[in-house]
Amino acid sequence: MNHLSQLFSQLNAPKCGFENTPGMRYCGRCGSPLNPEEIEKVSVEAQKIKEYEKIINEITESMKQLKRKVNELKRDYLKLKESIQQKN
Repeated sequence: MNHLSQLFSQLNAPKCGFENTPGMRYCGRCGSPLNPEEIEKVSVEAQKIKEYEKIINEITESMKQLKRKVNELKRDYLKLKESIQQKN
């Protein structure tokens, strides 16, 4: 299909199936892209977002573990300090 026929053919949105008017780049109902290149671009961007979310979740969990370890070390330090003070 050439560029002109793509511009003037009706496109059904891949996400919701809505039949859009010719020339539309995004669905009038759900907003999803109608152009195959845009669909690929959005798909790649969505994959990057998922990867970033995974990294953020891993970092968040590591920070929680680190915070628990710091609190544990603080408790141990305070116990040791108290023990030393009692001996003096």
